[in-house]
Amino acid sequence: MAASRDCRTQTALAKKSGLAQSTIGRILRGEVNPQTGTMTFLTDALRVPLTTVVERAMNVNWRNVDNAMFRVLECQRDRKRAENALLSLRRMEDNAVERLRALVLGHCISEEPAPEARGRSPLETLERRGED
Repeated sequence: MAASRDCRTQTALAKKSGLAQSTIGRILRGEVNPQTGTMTFLTDALRVPLTTVVERAMNVNWRNVDNAMFRVLECQRDRKRAENALLSLRRMEDNAVERLRALVLGHCISEEPAPEARGRSPLETLERRGED
């Protein structure tokens, strides 16, 4: 355990194992799978038997890991679907506003306002007519 405390940083582990710090960093980030010789250097530096590391790796429930990754991908797909739905709703809202604007402008141009509508906005006039 004392050796493990001595190897708390990548730099310390690199010095103790004789490996490059960049190699240790790539292993920790999952960018590379270490070869058996590299694992031997690391386990010797940490004073942990290689068999212990292999046994722990074999005991990982890969189905749980796969399920977790599947859930992450599903969340990303759901998020993308939600973003697409939101964009679609925004386009529909923009189209509705444009249609309403065209309706209001077309109504204002085509008709002279009724005496009771004078002083009101075109939208207020349309709303009042809808109430009648």
